[in-house]
Amino acid sequence: MVPDRGRPRGADMTTLWESGHLDVLVSNAGAQRKERYQVRRAPRQIRSFRLANRADRGQVVTHLVVKDELLDAQTLQAVGVAPYGGADVGECLATAGRVKGTDLTSWHDAWTSTAAATLALAEGEAAAGRAASARLAFWRASSYFRTAGVMLMGGPVDPRLVESCARQTSAFRRGAALLDNPPEVLQIPYEGTTLPGYFFSAGQRPDHLPDVRLQRRGRRHQRVGPPAG
Repeated sequence: MVPDRGRPRGADMTTLWESGHLDVLVSNAGAQRKERYQVRRAPRQIRSFRLANRADRGQVVTHLVVKDELLDAQTLQAVGVAPYGGADVGECLATAGRVKGTDLTSWHDAWTSTAAATLALAEGEAAAGRAASARLAFWRASSYFRTAGVMLMGGPVDPRLVESCARQTSAFRRGAALLDNPPEVLQIPYEGTTLPGYFFSAGQRPDHLPDVRLQRRGRRHQRVGPPAG
């Protein structure tokens, strides 16, 4: 599913596959609009339903392809960046469809396979001089490497998690390097070690723009820079 960008609270959302497109029908206060997204593959219909007998009753939940709720949520998270070029809906659903139940090795292998294939595509596009296509493919590969390793978190540290994190970072940076104004990779000192960071400049502008700093806390990004405006 595509994330509900700006969806009004309480709106109903239904997603349907139709002729190679992903149609998202959003209804709120009697009004309805349809958003359409291109997909490469439409293996099955997506079902939407409302939660029942839970504290968040009434919230719309979408089931994609994996029966397990947690694995399906991770699939949904991967699909959620598709509108921004960080994933392809068809690639995500095809990958999740290869996962065998709740077998985390199967999960890791399926997503790693897709990530590696997408990385090879990115490298081919870069070699052909198609920077925009290569950049997006590198970023999709980064998303898929992240998704491959995320379910392996725990102790002791699984070496496959370490590898997926390293390949995720590498693919992201290779894609970012193909931006018109690439970021500077930073190493920020912190308690005897360093934290990775990126500095995105505003480019050559005659006017001064204030710095905006974002730091990640869990799954959210917190703005810690000066007030907007």
